[in-house]
Amino acid sequence: MSSSKHVSARASAAFPQRPESMRHSVLAAAVLCLIGLPAFGQVQAPQPAASAASASEEASPAVVVVTANRKAEAARDVPMAIDVINAKDIDRYQLLDAKDIVKMAPGVEMTNNDGRQNVASMRGVSFNPDSGVPVAAVGMYINDVAVSSNVAFNALFDLSEIEVLRGPQGTLRGQMAPAGAITMATRRPDLARVGGELILTADDRGGQNVKGAFNLPLVTDEFALRFAIVQDENRLNQIRDITNGQRSKGDTDGYRLSAAWQPIDDLRIDVMYQKLNVVNHLVKQMVGDGVVTPFNLGRPAQTLTLQDLDGVTDVTDHYITNAELTTLKANWSLDDHHSLSLVAGYQDTKLDQGFDRDIGNVLPGTSILQQTNTAVLTDSVELIFSSEGNPFWNYTVGLYDDHTKSQTNVDVASGSFLLDIPGGSDSKAIFTRQSFKLGETLTLDAGLRYSRLSADVQSVASVPGFTFPPSIPANYADTKDKPLTWGLSLTNRFSRDLTGYVSAAHSFRPGTYQVGILTPIDPSLLGMPPEKSNSFEAGFKSDLLNRKLYLNVTAFVQRYQGFIDRLDDTEYQYVDPASGQTVRDISPFNSSGNAHVQGIEAQILGRPSANWDANLGLSFVRSRYTSGKAPCNDSNGDGIPDSNGPSQIPAGQQVAFCPLRGSIAELPAFSLSTSTEYRFAGDGMQPYVGGLVNFRPGFHSDKADYDYRSFTNVLLNAGVRSANGRWELGAFVKNALDQRRITKTGTSDAQTSAGTLGLFDSGYKETVGTTPRQIGVSGRYTF
Repeated sequence: MSSSKHVSARASAAFPQRPESMRHSVLAAAVLCLIGLPAFGQVQAPQPAASAASASEEASPAVVVVTANRKAEAARDVPMAIDVINAKDIDRYQLLDAKDIVKMAPGVEMTNNDGRQNVASMRGVSFNPDSGVPVAAVGMYINDVAVSSNVAFNALFDLSEIEVLRGPQGTLRGQMAPAGAITMATRRPDLARVGGELILTADDRGGQNVKGAFNLPLVTDEFALRFAIVQDENRLNQIRDITNGQRSKGDTDGYRLSAAWQPIDDLRIDVMYQKLNVVNHLVKQMVGDGVVTPFNLGRPAQTLTLQDLDGVTDVTDHYITNAELTTLKANWSLDDHHSLSLVAGYQDTKLDQGFDRDIGNVLPGTSILQQTNTAVLTDSVELIFSSEGNPFWNYTVGLYDDHTKSQTNVDVASGSFLLDIPGGSDSKAIFTRQSFKLGETLTLDAGLRYSRLSADVQSVASVPGFTFPPSIPANYADTKDKPLTWGLSLTNRFSRDLTGYVSAAHSFRPGTYQVGILTPIDPSLLGMPPEKSNSFEAGFKSDLLNRKLYLNVTAFVQRYQGFIDRLDDTEYQYVDPASGQTVRDISPFNSSGNAHVQGIEAQILGRPSANWDANLGLSFVRSRYTSGKAPCNDSNGDGIPDSNGPSQIPAGQQVAFCPLRGSIAELPAFSLSTSTEYRFAGDGMQPYVGGLVNFRPGFHSDKADYDYRSFTNVLLNAGVRSANGRWELGAFVKNALDQRRITKTGTSDAQTSAGTLGLFDSGYKETVGTTPRQIGVSGRYTF
């Protein structure tokens, strides 16, 4: 058996249904308004200028200020590709969930396709938490504290900015991340002004979102509090279960309390506490003819298509997350050139997850319930001493320490099989970044990080009356690594309007051992060695057309040695110790292989006039395996994964093997994002029209052996706001073209084991599709 997905009996309790709202067509006038606007950029609307920019730069609409290097500086001076999403963008384009970030960052994917696996992808590389690797390929941060995907992949509310940092990270922040990082900054309390805001959003497909915040200085210019809330209801993937009558439904409630204390001008301390409660009831969408093979076990066949939006399980999945996060940031300016910073965090996350393993309903009326309860505690602290403003040499030196402890309990079929998975990890590091001004325009940055990583994990299975020995070998149960990672960059400001850079980096992720396969299987199939990668990047950033246009182009290449990936359910066989018979089952498997990634990214920000913004972002990434092999479903024995029947497992092997080939992630090579807004002149009011378009072309997935169709996701919005920005009323249409596309499909039909009768094919594939067109309204009031 595998333990990748789980459910409890209480998920079968019905929850209220909402009647389907009337569907509307897109207004032709809104479409014409959008088409009439040219599309530029991906870097977002201008930010408040930092001291790093000159007075002339501050006046430029194309200047974007970022904190990628943990200090405010113009984006053109940072040697990496960065997407910036500010608070206005979050509200303007109804970015209600962290997974909506991808709408404004081409080449980035944040998905949760099955209700429990939060998967982040960047530069052609995906990270699946179920792989067990304690270090993510794409790092997630809130207020510079490294957080788990279970904390990050939730509602967006009261944020000041989101930055998508592309390429290897780790010499200046938190943990190592070979593909990139996404940082989110919550709004800090204002020490001088009482104020707040209320934002309401609703759509015709059951979506309702309420966000609010209130800021209160208790001691003017010294101490202040800020309180923010979010309440969100939606129908997730919009799927209905034709067996039990339930619909998918999500409910998120959360609040955030922040405090700021500035006892003296040179010292500021910010503390934030956040609590989120997420309750998702998810119906998985199934597509296929529904014919059960090798013979029917009582369920009539019913053909389901992508447009039907149907699932078939007896019991609806539930995924409940209770997450508490506390962050502390303190910055002390010791003098004009030196500062000392402290960043600390504490996370307490509890996950209650469960599902019916018979997702194709091969056994009607019989649910194979699997329940997982996980508790994770993480604390981290980072101390940083840095200099700034010295004419030749500036430096950063830091210490990092984090500790995670977790406990997972799996219950299959109400106690028929139990799995106890205790675990923990520690990361200690010393890092430095040295910056040398080699000339009037030339700067060399060199970063180095030495880490000591340790992890311990074990898996103990039991059945009524008997407990099995621990299943993880000692060399994988307790691991220690001491990697040395680094980064180099050379930046030259050729002119006032043109900057170029080259950079190189070395990254590392520790190996892992797969837990949750409870049947006898060769340990060599479950243990993965550490992953290493080397990257090279070159780019330029330029202001054009009298600073009305900002352009950033980056080309990169990255080579992975032992890239760790997670594969979908694969057939395997084992000898049952009790009966001596060969039995088949299915499970996801990890894999390890060498890979090569190369690509180019372009970002453009334009403001042709004071009332018109237009942005464009392009990403072309080719990520391919170069060597390695992995477990696969191979029905004809040709070494190419397929799903045309039972896998042909050679004698003496527990799985069939196929060479790792094709893309290392199920992503198209090319993606595009463009957004625009035009504001009309008005007397005390400002009408506006705008839109956001994402395009991904069709592509063939070697993993799923499936041809995905192209998808153009169009968001249109229009409304009116007051001239002083105090209030706003708007309307929007999401997926305006109502394109229905499959974005993820299983490699084979869902299968269920019927004991000694063997594996049965349900005739359905688990599928993830685009959600139908949504029409909604929004309102904001700021005081």
